Amino acid sequence: MRASTPLALLQLVEALSERLAALGVVLDCRPFLPHLTLSRQARSRAQQPAPDFTWHVDRFVLYRSVNTADGVRYDELGSWPLLP
Repeated sequence: MRASTPLALLQLVEALSERLAALGVVLDCRPFLPHLTLSRQARSRAQQPAPDFTWHVDRFVLYRSVNTADGVRYDELGSWPLLP
């Protein structure tokens, strides 16, 4: 079952998008789809349902992805707390 996106998260995405646009940062036009990647390039033959869980979030982080010979490295550029 898919839960709906919390209004506060949608408001955060909209505010960030507006501020980035004001700085001249061009974003793609895909709709925002919150997700969590649990595995990449998994080689399992058995398809199992995704686990059901809740996750408390108290900050958001901006990362830069860097391609290296050993794979992708993620460098944290900044972190901002979310108010309750």
